[in-house]
Amino acid sequence: AKLAPAGEVSSLIDNARFLMMVLVVMTHTLTPAWYGYVQVMSVIHPFQTRTFCFISGVLTQDMPSRNEFANKMIRHSMTTVAQILVFCILLEPIVYRLAARDLPTDVWEYPSDVANLLFNSGESIHWYLYGLLWWRLFVYFVFPLGPMARMCVALAVSSCLSYHFISVFSLTESFACLPFFVAGQAMQSTGMLKRWVSRANTLPATHRLLLGVLCFSSLHLLSAGSGLTKHYPFSGGCVPWALQEATYDNTSVSGAGKWLCRGLLGYALMLARITVFLVCCCPCSRCGISTFGRHTIY
Repeated sequence: AKLAPAGEVSSLIDNARFLMMVLVVMTHTLTPAWYGYVQVMSVIHPFQTRTFCFISGVLTQDMPSRNEFANKMIRHSMTTVAQILVFCILLEPIVYRLAARDLPTDVWEYPSDVANLLFNSGESIHWYLYGLLWWRLFVYFVFPLGPMARMCVALAVSSCLSYHFISVFSLTESFACLPFFVAGQAMQSTGMLKRWVSRANTLPATHRLLLGVLCFSSLHLLSAGSGLTKHYPFSGGCVPWALQEATYDNTSVSGAGKWLCRGLLGYALMLARITVFLVCCCPCSRCGISTFGRHTIY
């Protein structure tokens, strides 16, 4: 199949960013009192953030040399650092608390809150910004490697740095999502995403959507309906491997092998859902939501 036009893929990504933004808002606004809360959350969370990680990888293009890549990423990262500072110094400790009418009563409370948000960010809502910094740094160090080698290293680093929860600079949450970022960059740099979108677009739009819904639902049932997904890495958010593996005996060589297979299966199922959504379910043409998606911070 011929490659999809660059503008078509760009519109696809913009539309996907908007739709994921809606799902993120839903994740933080729905409450257990809502009918079907558990079922809805099992579908959209953590799918929405992992898809954002993948898209960020797609948008992080390789450069001809490591130095050129570093210069470009430094410029982008300075913007990300500024966003982190604005959130930690102004938005969360001042604007949010003013809106909630919960002003600090202790003179040391404000600097304490700022320091905690900056250094002990954990799973706070700005963890994604720290993730962007970590992921770009990772790509810089593995720049000479090919896509498959980068993915293998990303899985190894993810398993090591997120086995136990580390809240400093959102290390666990960030590196739990590293393989999705690397996969997105690999699919973009190899042209795989363009080829798959082109092939999907040979089908009528209705058929493509029905195929996507069927495949996505099947993958969701496979991962959630099996009863094993609570033990896959990060299937329910940023849960360390150690906690998810509590019901297994990983002391033997065979136990360690099964632990690794469960982790790889968890990533594979999530990546398959992300790919099906982008290729089959997300609109490819430019429309009303494209502009909103283009200007998200992700």
